[in-house]
Amino acid sequence: MKPRNETHQQRLDRLSSRAAEVLALGMEKRVPITHPNDPPPCFESRKQYRDWLEMSYSARVPDRPDFKAEPNYCRDCLGPKAKWEMVSAGRCLFPDTAFKVMTDAEGDQELVGYTQKDDRVGE
Repeated sequence: MKPRNETHQQRLDRLSSRAAEVLALGMEKRVPITHPNDPPPCFESRKQYRDWLEMSYSARVPDRPDFKAEPNYCRDCLGPKAKWEMVSAGRCLFPDTAFKVMTDAEGDQELVGYTQKDDRVGE
């Protein structure tokens, strides 16, 4: 749970430590880092994160290939400029996120954030 009055940088440090702990324990990245009441630092509030989680479940956002239990919020990152603003402000848990324009079955295009390890990008 997020401590009161925690800065974005403190939250990033705490959640990054949690990710390192999961990896060190050999949990195969199947334990979540964040929680609906403890959002990633790139979100402004718990409500904003909960709203995104609700949307992502109904939209069937693909799982993160690099951290299976963590919601794939990087997919909906607002693009390279927004990502670098978050990195510069100490608010990005996954700074290796890259971006690609994807086309859906109806021909609509969308800028999508993805991990470098995501085999499905470009399909």
